[in-house]
Amino acid sequence: MSRVGGDPEDLLDLFDEFPELTGQALFSVHIDERDCRIDLGFENAGLPSRPRRAWVEQGLNAFEMHLTFFGIRDLVLEGWTGTPKHTVHFGWMEEGRTPARDSEVRMEIRGTGELICFTAQSVKLTDVRAYRASQAI
Repeated sequence: MSRVGGDPEDLLDLFDEFPELTGQALFSVHIDERDCRIDLGFENAGLPSRPRRAWVEQGLNAFEMHLTFFGIRDLVLEGWTGTPKHTVHFGWMEEGRTPARDSEVRMEIRGTGELICFTAQSVKLTDVRAYRASQAI
């Protein structure tokens, strides 16, 4: 994953390994056909495995992140209604690739009667936010 600048951090600065996206609430999908990019917003009950110290000290207990995928191709969008239950498959296209290296990625999000899938040239963490949630997400 490419760094976006000092803030927000790379995902690997916040997680020991690339986070499992299935089970995180997908609260935002923005498809920008002009720039061939897709922004996805995920919300997670709990903090990442390596949270910022200030988040812990403030007693924050939930986390949201935005991933931006660039150079989109092979986009399939079927029956999307934004239901909260979905399965996310995220993978690097070439064997041996890791999130620390730039490489093409394949994204697939499935729900009952719903599908979003695409290939992207790259992906970046473009926003992070921790907060106190009053109940589990």
